[in-house]
Amino acid sequence: MTHPEELVVLRWESPHVKTDYLPYPTFKQLRDNSRAFDGMFAFCSLALATSVDGAPGMAAGQLVSGNFFSMLGVQPTVGRTFTFDEDRIPGGDPVAVISYRYWKRQFGLDPAAVGKSIALNGVPFTIVGVTPPGFEGVRVGDTRDIWIPMMMQAQVMDGRSLLDDPKAWFFQIMARRKPGVSLEQASANLNVAYQQTARQETGARMTPQVERDLANQKIELLPASNGLSDVRDRLAQPLLVLMALVGLVLLIACSNVASLLLARASARQKEMAVRAALGAGRVRLVRQLFTESVLLATLGGVAGLLLARYADDLLLVLPLVNGGRLVLSLQPDATILIFTALIAMMAAFFFGSAPAWDTARIDLNAALSSNTRGVVTGTGSGRSRWSVRKLVVMGEVALSLLLLAGAGMLLHSLQRLREVNPGFNPDGVLLLRVDPALVGYRENRIVNFYKRLADDAAALPGVRSVGLAAVPPISLGQWRTGVFV
Repeated sequence: MTHPEELVVLRWESPHVKTDYLPYPTFKQLRDNSRAFDGMFAFCSLALATSVDGAPGMAAGQLVSGNFFSMLGVQPTVGRTFTFDEDRIPGGDPVAVISYRYWKRQFGLDPAAVGKSIALNGVPFTIVGVTPPGFEGVRVGDTRDIWIPMMMQAQVMDGRSLLDDPKAWFFQIMARRKPGVSLEQASANLNVAYQQTARQETGARMTPQVERDLANQKIELLPASNGLSDVRDRLAQPLLVLMALVGLVLLIACSNVASLLLARASARQKEMAVRAALGAGRVRLVRQLFTESVLLATLGGVAGLLLARYADDLLLVLPLVNGGRLVLSLQPDATILIFTALIAMMAAFFFGSAPAWDTARIDLNAALSSNTRGVVTGTGSGRSRWSVRKLVVMGEVALSLLLLAGAGMLLHSLQRLREVNPGFNPDGVLLLRVDPALVGYRENRIVNFYKRLADDAAALPGVRSVGLAAVPPISLGQWRTGVFV
């Protein structure tokens, strides 16, 4: 993307409701009447039943405005993206842009995929382009496989047009601010346009109460430079707890390494004493030990980066959401590299200082004596070295106990969660998700399909009862009904 700091997402607010979804007619009015933006685009996610050369499949799709890719600054790897003309005539341009991931999975990166026909929800489309490898949508964790023009909405969604329905609050809207226009200025300009649009649509139905309600409605602009995400809201706190646990494990590991370095320093006391006797100053000895600690920390950081580079697919297992796999890219970037380097250097400094301090206080006479090996007898320095080791060991034990207590509390919480009463008996309950509309079923055929499916399932041996639900209990889905002016 180009200049992501200029991107914003629109959120409608009233005293009682907040939503990121708006009707398409409202989007058109705001797009045409707002002057603070270089452009505004809408999008709507949906599941797609695909057919490529007769092979059926499923894909995560998205309806988008014709300027979707141009406003984001996304350039295709192969072919082209949508044009402005493909955002004018409903049902007039059955073209599609696919993601690099889908291109690799379905077509093996074959350039001949561009121009190929693909059936989406029973409607033939022509693939015209492939997005670059790093782009899979505007929502973090919700990767999209296929994008189609907004004007094809009715063709892929049961034949019902939502683009002229002011009650169809299904579309998310993003915009790009003009250079030099602040978030506050853009918000003020947009809300003037929204109030004018709302009053025009209300028309003769305007009453004092409706006017007060309209005055309390507004469009809030939220920064979208990092993409849209509800994953951050859901996972931020658990990830912070996990980060704290990882920090404790790192401290314990560093304490163990510090103990090993102290033991090694004791074994090298004669070597250091000889170096000092030959003219090496204490600063030079400390510098040598710090260099060894930095080398050790660097090797550990490189090993961690290699593990993060190749193990993310093994560590990240997330469920299906809205027909698409929730995918997060954990590949290390420049920020991760800098963070790892800083942590490695801090570990080298703090935990490498113990053996360096131990060596700086070495007693040459005692270290060079023939009867000293490993532990130096004496007064001040011996007790100091012994107290440093004791402090390191005490720190290891304290951190281990803290980590053990945290793990015990986590296991106890998980056990409590398993015992929570969901309000129904979950034993023996099986869940089947099916959407016949994706394969061409319409209206009465859909109703008859569900009735037949329920009857056939109820007739199976061992089945006690069958129920149908648009949104199953304890799921990520939700169904909202409301009254909007």
